[in-house]
Amino acid sequence: MSEEKKITVSVHALLENSEGKFALVLRSTKSSWGIGEWQLPGGKMEWGEKPIDTLEREVFEETGLKILDTPKLLGLHTAQLVAKGNNYHTVQLIYRAKVDGTIRLSSEHDDYKWVSLEEAKMGPLATGLHKTLMEIV
Repeated sequence: MSEEKKITVSVHALLENSEGKFALVLRSTKSSWGIGEWQLPGGKMEWGEKPIDTLEREVFEETGLKILDTPKLLGLHTAQLVAKGNNYHTVQLIYRAKVDGTIRLSSEHDDYKWVSLEEAKMGPLATGLHKTLMEIV
């Protein structure tokens, strides 16, 4: 049985709180991919969605936070991963947005932390995200 190759588009957020710290979320040990990796909140676009709509939906689903301002597109990141027996090539749009409140994690993540931009760039982060943050922020 051969693995299927899929291309996906996802949207992720560098979420900034009122203290100038940024949210990282830790992928769940029950996940089909990225187990134990720190990443930015976000997820795949659904059919017919605009990127901003995806961003707001995914941020709320994963953190319980609502975006306070108009998110700013910082750049994009591409990655390849294997999940559920398929090879994925994903294009990730990365935005910066302000949020307020307390994080309430979904089942997709086991932990979160607020870090400085310098700490976020130091990782450890999901594959390739460190390099992307260095280039776009």
